[in-house]
Amino acid sequence: MTDQFPDVTKMVPITPPPELVDKWLEQCLTSRQLVVQAARWGADQELEACVNYVDNNVSGNKARTLRALRRPKPPSLNEVAELVEGLRLISCGMSAMGHDSDSWFVARAAYLLERLSPPQPIPVSERLPALEDCDAEGRCWCYWPNSAGWELVELDLERHTHWLSAHALPLPSGEVE
Repeated sequence: MTDQFPDVTKMVPITPPPELVDKWLEQCLTSRQLVVQAARWGADQELEACVNYVDNNVSGNKARTLRALRRPKPPSLNEVAELVEGLRLISCGMSAMGHDSDSWFVARAAYLLERLSPPQPIPVSERLPALEDCDAEGRCWCYWPNSAGWELVELDLERHTHWLSAHALPLPSGEVE
């Protein structure tokens, strides 16, 4: 019965090593940013341990599926363009077969999908957020390269390099190029 469970002596620690914490402290992270960074690091360690376990003990391609489900990435613009083109082809085929009402829904889905492009970060050097870009507390999504990523805060010209509207959907993730 114990063969079903991983060996606890081989488990990966989910607390960051002191060297990594020191590196984060050198970046002058706030205590909130430090906690978020440590939580993300621990969650990533746990995910990788689970993925490795599934990869070694379960048949099929379940490990890659697990990682994709737990760390989803937004589709690239090329993926969206391919999907829109495919939907348009399906719509034309449906229309040619006399399914005009269904064809309209598929064509409409392609149109709406094409309009839903991801928000593009705006460099602070190009433009500052206007009142309508901020939420009721005057905050917008701000990016600081030395932080844990995007934060919904008041813009700080000393720290932040890019911003997005507080109403940006989907919520920003990842680094700014």
